[in-house]
Amino acid sequence: VLVKVMRPQATPRPTTRPVEPWIPDTWQLALDACTARRPLARCAEDLALAMRPWGSPMKNRPVVDAIRRVLEKNAPDWPGRSAFVVGEVMDYSFSEFQQAQMLYRTALRARPDDLEIASFLGSLLNQVFKDTAGVKALALEYAGKLLAEAKTNPTVVGAQRMCQAASWLASAGVRGKETRRLWVAAKKISRHGCVQTNWELLEGKELDWTQRLWHFVSYPQ
Repeated sequence: VLVKVMRPQATPRPTTRPVEPWIPDTWQLALDACTARRPLARCAEDLALAMRPWGSPMKNRPVVDAIRRVLEKNAPDWPGRSAFVVGEVMDYSFSEFQQAQMLYRTALRARPDDLEIASFLGSLLNQVFKDTAGVKALALEYAGKLLAEAKTNPTVVGAQRMCQAASWLASAGVRGKETRRLWVAAKKISRHGCVQTNWELLEGKELDWTQRLWHFVSYPQ
């Protein structure tokens, strides 16, 4: 019997500190690793969103301030995105809705074609401020852009945004051509999420079980 005894390999000690979400000084490690594969500005935004929950439980201001610094330092050539991401922090982590609204509007002024920012602002106006007039104006302003995007690049996310805009208009009593176009375009792509939730509002009747089954089978996303 031949027995080969091998010396166990020593585990190399890490030469750098690990990334600790609650210690902003360590975040640069994550940025360095990310930028090997993606643009710096996108990495900064993803890092900010990943760290956002650490600012939430006890309203950890230093974390939020660090998020803002990361964005301002690493995404200065990305107008509006910094304000948008910090707005998300204020909206979803801190429930500071007035400040979130101001940041979303700042972001949208810098990036008027950004449908994601418009969607977040509209949701905040609709759900928190009950600003029917503001939501209606926003939906009408972006209806054309939403429909154009759906025509060239139909996606489930786009369908949800069109449905969202259609439901805002319908809730505001606007039942015209624009509302119908948004709703029909959304239904062509998806029958789940917003479309299912607002079916009765836009169609005037509830979905029965056979329709729900058909939608489940026909729209697997």
